[in-house]
Amino acid sequence: MLGVFSGRFAVFMSFFFIGDIISLNVNLYFEKNDKFKDLLPITGDDNYIYTKNDLSLLECAGSCKFCAGFLYNSGSKTCHLLKSLLNETSFNRDHVDIGWELYESLNETCSHRFCCDAWIGASDQVKEGNFQWTNKENVVFSNWMAKWGQPDNYLDEDCVAVCLNGQWNDHRCSYLLNTICEKTVS
Repeated sequence: MLGVFSGRFAVFMSFFFIGDIISLNVNLYFEKNDKFKDLLPITGDDNYIYTKNDLSLLECAGSCKFCAGFLYNSGSKTCHLLKSLLNETSFNRDHVDIGWELYESLNETCSHRFCCDAWIGASDQVKEGNFQWTNKENVVFSNWMAKWGQPDNYLDEDCVAVCLNGQWNDHRCSYLLNTICEKTVS
């Protein structure tokens, strides 16, 4: 009988502490950010990966495997998965939408709190510091994460990946990531 009681108590306590940090069995961790409570981003389409309805808080968190975080409304049971972390300029504080809570990802799949998981076809394998596309054309436009000192060639990083915030990071070419390809439309 004591084992059943302690198990139920543990489940109760898990839900009691969920307000600050969510931890799922699949090693996903999220921290609640009350700074933006009851607010939605000004341009949702720019911030959301996709939106789901009729989900619990745990179901919403569980669907956020490679996102920067999520917005959840317990009243409408609506879940917005985020492409990148939100900041002060993402919100209009004059427009309040009651019930929204922001949870930011603390997952190891995102380094420096952003995910860079898609190759874009550029590298400096031929000459260090001279980035070229796979067709050997030099990279003219770039969008490096200068705030984080990218590109930094850390541990011989030569290939370029795009992050969820749209900026670029150099990675080791041996990493298995998604690939973005360019196709001519006729």
